[in-house]
Amino acid sequence: METRKELATEQLRLMEVIRVKSNINVVTCGHCGSILLHEMKSINDNNDIVCYDCKSELDLCDCPDLWYEGCIENMYFDDDVKQPISISVMDVVNVAIELKMDLSIGQVNEVLRLYPDEVKENPDWNWGDIVENIIYNII
Repeated sequence: METRKELATEQLRLMEVIRVKSNINVVTCGHCGSILLHEMKSINDNNDIVCYDCKSELDLCDCPDLWYEGCIENMYFDDDVKQPISISVMDVVNVAIELKMDLSIGQVNEVLRLYPDEVKENPDWNWGDIVENIIYNII
């Protein structure tokens, strides 16, 4: 089976084919994170982009590319990276905030208690996805 890095490298190659053939790039909205398509223009052209989702008008430089040269070097794509054995209260709270959920102290403690077993059960998941899964399961 191919590694994450090999699979991601193929995604980057395909994205480059899209850019070259269609002159279209895929970015994320710098305000809400939605995925946006935009025509690639000269640096001297107006490079503003309006998000279809949040309707924010942003300079294109405020909208990061979804796939870009160098993203493959991100640790996320290393297959031998292990999940942290433990996480902090703030880790749980930050994931809950991203999910727009308000957890009680008891629920945060339950996430912390369940986390090590979930890591063993889902070794290929990143820690944030594990925490999110636990939160959804306990609520």
